[in-house]
Amino acid sequence: MLGNASVSLAWTSVYAGLAAFFLVVAPRFRGRGYEMLGLAMAGVSFASLGTWIALISGPSVAALLGGRMLILGASLAPALNTHFLARFTRLARLERWAPLGYVVGAAICLADLVVAFELSTTLEDLSFPRQFLSPSPALATALTSVFAVHLLVGVAALGLALKRGMTSALLPFSLMLVLGPVVAFDYNTIFRTGSNYYVTESLTWVYGLVIVAALLSELRGTEGLLERTTSSLAERTAELQVSYAEIELMHTELSRKEQLAAVGELAAAIAHEVRNPLAIIMNAASGRRRKTLSDQDKFTLLCIVDEESARLNQLVTELLRFARPVEAARAPASLVDICRQVQQAAPEGYVVEIEQPREAGVDTALVDSGLFRLALDNLLLNAMQAMPGGGKVKVSIGRSKLADGTPAASVDVRDAGHGMGPLDLERARKPFFTTRPRGTGLGLPIVDRILEAHGGEVGIESELGRGTTVTLKLPLDEDPPPLPGRYPGQKTPSQRRRLRSIPHIGTVTSTAQREQNSVSEPPEAPLPPSPPFGGSSS
Repeated sequence: MLGNASVSLAWTSVYAGLAAFFLVVAPRFRGRGYEMLGLAMAGVSFASLGTWIALISGPSVAALLGGRMLILGASLAPALNTHFLARFTRLARLERWAPLGYVVGAAICLADLVVAFELSTTLEDLSFPRQFLSPSPALATALTSVFAVHLLVGVAALGLALKRGMTSALLPFSLMLVLGPVVAFDYNTIFRTGSNYYVTESLTWVYGLVIVAALLSELRGTEGLLERTTSSLAERTAELQVSYAEIELMHTELSRKEQLAAVGELAAAIAHEVRNPLAIIMNAASGRRRKTLSDQDKFTLLCIVDEESARLNQLVTELLRFARPVEAARAPASLVDICRQVQQAAPEGYVVEIEQPREAGVDTALVDSGLFRLALDNLLLNAMQAMPGGGKVKVSIGRSKLADGTPAASVDVRDAGHGMGPLDLERARKPFFTTRPRGTGLGLPIVDRILEAHGGEVGIESELGRGTTVTLKLPLDEDPPPLPGRYPGQKTPSQRRRLRSIPHIGTVTSTAQREQNSVSEPPEAPLPPSPPFGGSSS
């Protein structure tokens, strides 16, 4: 009897180890049911522990309690194993019926407890160890029958899995089909006679090892799949790198062609703008050679030469402003003060009305005062040229947001001029586009570049006969360190705010840069009187 007890204790430790193994690997294979198999092995270990307690205690209440542990483990282990097989074979219908096995097992355990409680007062009349392990032959028969049902269900589930091509189900199916009846017979022997030959424990241990082998086989298959996937990913990565290099080359070539196209367009526009004044100057010089001209005609021709020379010089000045890279020396400045400077320089016949900001924290922004004044000069000159008979230009300061949602201070410049149609509005920012015969078409492009250098945005709204509104938006947040974009070309507002200097063809210089250029470059020819605000017409 003590020898059998030692064997039961040994099987307890064996199944405890198997239970721990399956419970540990279960999280790695979620949805496969290995946690159920781990609990089933824990049930078998619990039953073996109960057998050991019953055998070493002799005819006593402790032996009766050990027998109840045996019945509890033996009742729930088959139900847990069936639940595991339902998930292992991915049979959703069987899994829905799995709770019924727990209900039947719990009912057998409850009935066994009732019978054992009734016999607890007459321990001396009970045969040891048979009645201490299984006091009711009817319950023993029921428990054996339930085990047989679970066995048949498990064999059927594994057979269906094999038909679907699940090769890992072959070994468990063969073992349950061949050795299952032997385990059922051993179940009946234990509960009817109390004699344990440990056939169930041995074969269940083999069953556990078979599942471990299937699991290892699945792991090897998963490892092979992982290696193939890794190799495939490496190949795709290499292909992507090649494609990326090709895209880089194509983008570089495209950028070069775009630059050449821009240079060609710029050259054509400059040639067109320069040719007319030169033709007028040449005609005036040719007429000046006539000896029969009066002094008044000679003076008129000289005035024409001066006027066209001033026009050419103004064009060159605007081109230099347009072509030099920008470095906006941003510092806290009052937008109201800058607007008032423009207001004070307004010529006779025009009124600049400034609307004070209503929100707090909008008046002061990080801005290059010289550049921003130049932008306002250009806009106000355009507004006044749209109202040749005089009028009112309204400048309002408020709070707004950039396209990416960044808080911004906005300055709106509204006029009541003739406005622009949809086609002109679409081309208004293109260099050298102008609706006036003597305009350079660089005013709005220069404004656009100035705001771009500040990380801001320019918005234009216009309607024929109802005037034009140009909105300048300056970010209120402080710039982070410069982070150049990956590709050249147009930047998003957030990227532009990360660039303190943007080397575009269409940029202008700040006050500090112009001062530096005035020292390092030869002096330019003296300028004739410039139009109001020192700006250009677009």
